[in-house]
Amino acid sequence: MSASSLMRRFRGEILRSKKMVNDDESKILDFHEMELFEEFSADAIVKLKSFLTEKTFMANDYIFRMGEVNNEIYFIRNGNVKMVLPVGDSKNLHLVSIGKGGIFGEMTFVDKKKRSADAVAIETEFVYLIARKI
Repeated sequence: MSASSLMRRFRGEILRSKKMVNDDESKILDFHEMELFEEFSADAIVKLKSFLTEKTFMANDYIFRMGEVNNEIYFIRNGNVKMVLPVGDSKNLHLVSIGKGGIFGEMTFVDKKKRSADAVAIETEFVYLIARKI
């Protein structure tokens, strides 16, 4: 990610937090609107989209659980997900929340190891996912 992309992202987050911009939170992002892909060529976007699957999760749905082995990386189109670490007796340690435009599941996608935390939808969540062939 370039320095200018990072600056735009943080400026947008600051302005939204100060209610200085009208960010339509209900808008569902298309793949090319995600910051990671905004500088990709149209041809590259078309090729990448051929590998995408769209999926929806409802609030409190587990997207994946710690210890699972799968091959998917997720791109949040709308909604929020929380990454939690189960600590016993149905208690969880909240690690991070990830919102629209965010990416999660990338560690297992790359290193092919077991999931290190649970991913839980906070609200209705629209995602793209790419699955690596096993």
